[in-house]
Amino acid sequence: MNAREIAAKYAKNDEEKQLISRIAELCNKAFNKDTVCFSNFLTPHEQTLIGKIKEFRSIADIDFNGGYADAERRMAVIKGIGCSIDIKLPIEKLSINYSGPKLTHRDILGAILGLGIKREMVGDILCGIEPQIIIVHKQIADFIILNAKKAGRANISVEVAESDLDSVQPQKKIINTTVSSLRLDAVIAEGFSIPRSKAVDAVKLGRVCLNWQEVTSPSKEVKEGDKISLKGMGKIQLSQIGGKSRKDRTFITIEKYI
Repeated sequence: MNAREIAAKYAKNDEEKQLISRIAELCNKAFNKDTVCFSNFLTPHEQTLIGKIKEFRSIADIDFNGGYADAERRMAVIKGIGCSIDIKLPIEKLSINYSGPKLTHRDILGAILGLGIKREMVGDILCGIEPQIIIVHKQIADFIILNAKKAGRANISVEVAESDLDSVQPQKKIINTTVSSLRLDAVIAEGFSIPRSKAVDAVKLGRVCLNWQEVTSPSKEVKEGDKISLKGMGKIQLSQIGGKSRKDRTFITIEKYI
């Protein structure tokens, strides 16, 4: 399997080319050595991209796992076709202990990346439970436990988590509102409480993903069930589309992940 040819066929930019090349190497290794290989943590967009590449499926079985059922950032689990080996997923779940005001996702991620750790080594950060949990590659778990001492303004200690995360559900804020249309910029403005002009700019600048795919057209129509992420501001889902108001605006319900 030629990684360069596959990257040229499917990738839209240099980052995607590098990702495809890495996964191709893992697929070849899994096939040739009849073993199991793991990628680092992938974004939903990266998972979608890898899942579309049929050449990978010709020599390997690929699943995605982030340590619990509803994980967003997940590793690719790559097995050579016919491989029966079962290798434990190389992740660790760490709990963040501290006192004081609640730490945000940004506080915790900043503390980890501030140690010189690459983002691809870090999975989901669960701020909606106590203690807060961060999922990381097993290779860096001990380093974080020893060196992470501060997040935001809080002093923290980190240890291996004992929590079972399979029953964890992401926390969401329900927003019932109306929009003039189901254009992407209109839904973003309501979901993230920003002016519509800023929503338009964000889309045009490539800061918005719709169902994990970058979109640059503010007029793109959003459908019920669609998920929208805005860099630096989080993620929302258009969970319900209702009828029309007296002023011909559309009732919608948005779930904002918090």
